[in-house]
Amino acid sequence: MSEETVEREVENARADAVRQMMDQWKDGKLSDAQDTFNNMMNDRADSMVADRKAEVAAGMFNQSIENIDLPEPTAGEVDVAVPETTAEAEPETE
Repeated sequence: MSEETVEREVENARADAVRQMMDQWKDGKLSDAQDTFNNMMNDRADSMVADRKAEVAAGMFNQSIENIDLPEPTAGEVDVAVPETTAEAEPETE
């Protein structure tokens, strides 16, 4: 689906939720109307957080390799401490 179609569907869903909430007010179902409102706000907040996470992740992982300070590669000389091994101890039997 095109982005325009998706956006239109989201707007229609929001409008339907508002109509449902107004019908609940009219019918005196105030706690149901409050629940509908809370669900609408939670959905919008979740959407905003997800969008922000995507923005931050894109900025974090799209860094150019030229901007990263990497150490100079070695010529294969690496000092690695190798622990000394002793004869294997026999497992204790009980």
